[in-house]
Amino acid sequence: MPEIPEGIHRCRLLVDGYNLLFDQGWGPARHSDHKALQRGRELLITRLADRIPVDLRAAVWIVFDALDAPKHLPSRLVMQGMNVVFSRDWLSADEMIQQILSFHSSPKAMMVISSDHAVQRKAKSRSARFSDSDRWEEAIALAFPMDSPQHDGPGKASEDKSSEHRDRPISHDERDEWLKRFGF
Repeated sequence: MPEIPEGIHRCRLLVDGYNLLFDQGWGPARHSDHKALQRGRELLITRLADRIPVDLRAAVWIVFDALDAPKHLPSRLVMQGMNVVFSRDWLSADEMIQQILSFHSSPKAMMVISSDHAVQRKAKSRSARFSDSDRWEEAIALAFPMDSPQHDGPGKASEDKSSEHRDRPISHDERDEWLKRFGF
Protein backbone atom coordinates (compact mmCIF):
# COMPACT_ATOMS: atom_id res chain seq x y z
CA MET A 1 0.00 0.00 0.00
CA PRO A 2 1.34 3.48 -0.84
CA GLU A 3 2.36 5.81 1.95
CA ILE A 4 -0.06 8.43 3.21
CA PRO A 5 1.44 11.91 2.65
CA GLU A 6 3.40 13.40 5.52
CA GLY A 7 1.51 16.11 7.38
CA ILE A 8 -1.94 14.76 6.46
CA HIS A 9 -2.82 14.49 10.16
CA ARG A 10 -3.28 18.30 10.16
CA CYS A 11 -5.86 18.11 7.35
CA ARG A 12 -9.22 19.72 8.13
CA LEU A 13 -10.53 20.15 4.57
CA LEU A 14 -10.00 17.33 2.06
CA VAL A 15 -11.07 18.13 -1.52
CA ASP A 16 -11.64 15.74 -4.41
CA GLY A 17 -10.03 18.09 -6.94
CA TYR A 18 -11.32 16.98 -10.32
CA ASN A 19 -14.72 16.14 -8.85
CA LEU A 20 -15.12 19.76 -7.73
CA LEU A 21 -13.45 21.14 -10.88
CA PHE A 22 -15.82 19.39 -13.28
CA ASP A 23 -18.90 19.83 -11.09
CA GLN A 24 -18.38 23.60 -11.18
CA GLY A 25 -17.57 23.66 -14.91
CA TRP A 26 -14.07 25.05 -14.31
CA GLY A 27 -12.36 22.40 -16.44
CA PRO A 28 -12.43 21.32 -20.08
CA ALA A 29 -15.08 19.02 -21.48
CA ARG A 30 -12.49 16.30 -22.06
CA HIS A 31 -9.50 15.19 -19.99
CA SER A 32 -7.07 15.26 -22.92
CA ASP A 33 -6.79 19.06 -22.97
CA HIS A 34 -3.83 19.35 -20.56
CA LYS A 35 -3.46 23.14 -20.71
CA ALA A 36 -7.16 23.60 -19.96
CA LEU A 37 -6.86 21.13 -17.07
CA GLN A 38 -3.96 23.15 -15.69
CA ARG A 39 -5.99 26.37 -15.95
CA GLY A 40 -8.91 24.61 -14.26
CA ARG A 41 -6.70 23.39 -11.38
CA GLU A 42 -5.31 26.89 -10.93
CA LEU A 43 -8.82 28.38 -10.94
CA LEU A 44 -10.02 25.84 -8.37
CA ILE A 45 -7.05 26.61 -6.11
CA THR A 46 -7.65 30.35 -6.45
CA ARG A 47 -11.37 30.01 -5.68
CA LEU A 48 -10.61 27.96 -2.56
CA ALA A 49 -7.88 30.36 -1.44
CA ASP A 50 -10.27 33.30 -1.84
CA ARG A 51 -12.56 31.74 0.77
CA ILE A 52 -10.06 30.36 3.28
CA PRO A 53 -8.02 32.54 5.65
CA VAL A 54 -4.29 32.45 4.94
CA ASP A 55 -3.48 31.06 8.37
CA LEU A 56 -5.79 28.04 7.82
CA ARG A 57 -4.77 27.07 4.29
CA ALA A 58 -2.09 24.60 5.44
CA ALA A 59 -4.97 22.42 6.73
CA VAL A 60 -6.40 22.12 3.18
CA TRP A 61 -5.52 19.13 1.00
CA ILE A 62 -6.66 18.98 -2.62
CA VAL A 63 -6.29 15.55 -4.27
CA PHE A 64 -6.21 15.19 -8.05
CA ASP A 65 -6.10 12.00 -10.10
CA ALA A 66 -2.59 11.38 -11.39
CA LEU A 67 -3.72 10.29 -14.84
CA ASP A 68 -3.63 13.92 -15.97
CA ALA A 69 -0.87 15.08 -13.62
CA PRO A 70 1.86 17.16 -15.21
CA LYS A 71 4.95 14.92 -15.42
CA HIS A 72 7.28 17.75 -14.35
CA LEU A 73 5.46 18.37 -11.04
CA PRO A 74 6.12 16.42 -7.85
CA SER A 75 3.37 14.27 -6.33
CA ARG A 76 2.84 16.94 -3.69
CA LEU A 77 3.30 20.70 -3.79
CA VAL A 78 2.02 23.74 -1.94
CA MET A 79 0.02 26.33 -3.88
CA GLN A 80 -1.34 29.48 -2.22
CA GLY A 81 -0.56 27.84 1.12
CA MET A 82 -2.66 24.72 0.40
CA ASN A 83 -1.42 21.16 -0.14
CA VAL A 84 -1.98 19.91 -3.69
CA VAL A 85 -1.50 16.18 -4.20
CA PHE A 86 -1.55 14.01 -7.32
CA SER A 87 -2.55 10.41 -6.58
CA ARG A 88 0.39 8.90 -8.48
CA ASP A 89 0.70 5.82 -6.24
CA TRP A 90 -3.04 5.06 -6.14
CA LEU A 91 -5.51 3.96 -8.79
CA SER A 92 -7.46 7.20 -8.37
CA ALA A 93 -7.91 10.27 -6.21
CA ASP A 94 -11.00 8.58 -4.74
CA GLU A 95 -8.90 5.63 -3.56
CA MET A 96 -6.29 7.96 -2.05
CA ILE A 97 -8.96 10.03 -0.27
CA GLN A 98 -10.49 6.86 1.18
CA GLN A 99 -7.07 5.75 2.44
CA ILE A 100 -6.46 9.15 4.02
CA LEU A 101 -9.83 8.84 5.76
CA SER A 102 -8.96 5.33 6.93
CA PHE A 103 -5.72 6.39 8.57
CA HIS A 104 -6.43 9.95 9.70
CA SER A 105 -6.07 10.20 13.48
CA SER A 106 -9.04 12.58 13.96
CA PRO A 107 -11.46 12.22 11.05
CA LYS A 108 -14.25 13.90 13.04
CA ALA A 109 -12.32 17.16 12.60
CA MET A 110 -12.34 16.79 8.81
CA MET A 111 -14.66 18.05 6.09
CA VAL A 112 -14.53 16.18 2.78
CA ILE A 113 -15.76 17.76 -0.45
CA SER A 114 -16.65 15.09 -3.00
CA SER A 115 -19.79 13.92 -4.76
CA ASP A 116 -18.35 10.41 -5.09
CA HIS A 117 -20.58 8.07 -3.09
CA ALA A 118 -17.77 5.65 -2.14
CA VAL A 119 -15.79 8.57 -0.69
CA GLN A 120 -18.88 9.79 1.16
CA ARG A 121 -19.52 6.30 2.60
CA LYS A 122 -15.94 6.12 3.85
CA ALA A 123 -16.22 9.61 5.37
CA LYS A 124 -19.46 8.64 7.10
CA SER A 125 -17.97 5.39 8.43
CA ARG A 126 -15.12 7.40 10.01
CA SER A 127 -17.48 10.13 11.34
CA ALA A 128 -15.95 12.75 9.06
CA ARG A 129 -18.22 15.47 7.71
CA PHE A 130 -18.75 15.51 3.96
CA SER A 131 -20.43 17.57 1.29
CA ASP A 132 -21.31 17.19 -2.35
CA SER A 133 -19.16 19.30 -4.66
CA ASP A 134 -22.07 21.54 -5.61
CA ARG A 135 -22.20 22.75 -1.97
CA TRP A 136 -18.47 23.41 -1.66
CA GLU A 137 -18.80 26.97 -0.35
CA GLU A 138 -21.06 25.84 2.47
CA ALA A 139 -18.63 23.02 3.28
CA ILE A 140 -15.76 25.51 3.61
CA ALA A 141 -17.86 27.66 5.93
CA LEU A 142 -18.51 24.60 8.10
CA ALA A 143 -14.86 23.52 8.06
CA PHE A 144 -13.54 27.01 8.86
CA PRO A 145 -16.20 29.09 10.61
CA MET A 146 -15.50 32.79 10.08
CA ASP A 147 -17.32 33.94 13.19
CA SER A 148 -14.40 33.01 15.41
CA PRO A 149 -12.71 36.03 17.00
CA GLN A 150 -9.36 35.54 15.30
CA HIS A 151 -10.64 36.11 11.75
CA ASP A 152 -11.93 39.22 10.04
CA GLY A 153 -13.17 37.31 7.03
CA PRO A 154 -12.03 35.14 4.14
CA GLY A 155 -8.35 35.35 3.29
CA LYS A 156 -7.32 37.50 6.28
CA ALA A 157 -6.35 36.87 9.86
CA SER A 158 -7.40 39.52 12.31
CA GLU A 159 -4.92 41.91 13.83
CA ASP A 160 -3.27 41.10 17.14
CA LYS A 161 -5.42 42.57 19.86
CA SER A 162 -2.83 42.94 22.60
CA SER A 163 -5.18 45.12 24.64
CA GLU A 164 -7.31 42.03 25.18
CA HIS A 165 -4.41 40.03 26.63
CA ARG A 166 -5.49 37.77 29.50
CA ASP A 167 -3.98 38.04 32.92
CA ARG A 168 -5.54 34.75 34.03
CA PRO A 169 -5.58 31.23 32.62
CA ILE A 170 -8.66 30.19 30.66
CA SER A 171 -11.31 28.08 32.40
CA HIS A 172 -11.99 24.45 31.50
CA ASP A 173 -15.26 25.53 29.85
CA GLU A 174 -13.45 28.14 27.71
CA ARG A 175 -10.81 25.58 26.77
CA ASP A 176 -13.49 23.05 25.79
CA GLU A 177 -15.28 25.70 23.71
CA TRP A 178 -12.07 26.55 21.83
CA LEU A 179 -11.24 22.88 21.25
CA LYS A 180 -14.77 22.30 19.93
CA ARG A 181 -14.60 25.39 17.70
CA PHE A 182 -11.35 24.19 16.11
CA GLY A 183 -12.60 20.64 15.58
CA PHE A 184 -10.80 18.78 18.36
